Amino acid sequence: MSEKALLLGLELHHFRYLESKLRDWCELAALQEAAKKKEMRYRDIKKIEKGIRRHFHDDITVIVIYLDHQKESFHSKGTLGSITAPVDVFSYNSDDAEEKQVIGAL
Repeated sequence: MSEKALLLGLELHHFRYLESKLRDWCELAALQEAAKKKEMRYRDIKKIEKGIRRHFHDDITVIVIYLDHQKESFHSKGTLGSITAPVDVFSYNSDDAEEKQVIGAL
């Protein structure tokens, strides 16, 4: 195994580890909030079966956006799908971007 392949393998392993920790943290935060709203303790709501627990809280969806997409890693090699985000995602206006693309094409 080459050194580069080994490093990519370690990076992938590290990514999966962090991803699982992120999922765990999001689940913990959602269940703690649901328990607080229902005036229950976290450990009590955690004991409720998953199908029944749905009556106590909504589903959550986690979307991870990698903003360091230019870094040389398995992310930039197309191993995983990626989306290029604008530099300032909070002030980005898609209408302005489309207008600039049309003007640039002229």
